[in-house]
Amino acid sequence: MPVANFRVGASDARLYRMRGVPSIVCGPTPYNMGRADEYVDVSELSAVYYMHTLAAFDFLSRNPT
Repeated sequence: MPVANFRVGASDARLYRMRGVPSIVCGPTPYNMGRADEYVDVSELSAVYYMHTLAAFDFLSRNPT
């Protein structure tokens, strides 16, 4: 289930938002971020994969005008 939160991270979304472009950052939950045993859940990684696949399909399926 998606949740809204604020994290320290390296994203350009803040630059888009400063220019008035609605932006989000999404991805799997990073457990132990920055440590040797960092990991993500495979189910979350799979969900991100499908999201990107469907977004690309939607974008590439549009008829040019």
